[in-house]
Amino acid sequence: GHRASVNALTLHHFSPSIFSGSEDGTARLWDLRTLKGVRLLAPLPPSGSTSKESINAIAISKKESHVVALAHGSNIDTYDLRKANVILRQFTKSYGNHQDEVNSIEISANGKLLVAGD
Repeated sequence: GHRASVNALTLHHFSPSIFSGSEDGTARLWDLRTLKGVRLLAPLPPSGSTSKESINAIAISKKESHVVALAHGSNIDTYDLRKANVILRQFTKSYGNHQDEVNSIEISANGKLLVAGD
């Protein structure tokens, strides 16, 4: 399991499984039938850093069940679960009184829009 507190949970839309994101910098996919971990996603540390950032939010595309977005620090990594690799890394910016850290994300129903907030 995780080595630190769990910050994020989301149900998978197409299978009896759940994703969890932790302060240990990893996300795990759990099979709800067996209660065992079946996939580990560990985002790369931010550029110039060696430490992992806490996973604060997870979103799964309702259109493409293999696309998962993980928010860690000010980064959002989008994964293709079929290949288990990052297909897109986005960096967020601060605007006004908003903080840099992303704490919530969602993927639109058509899979074309990713929104994030702090």
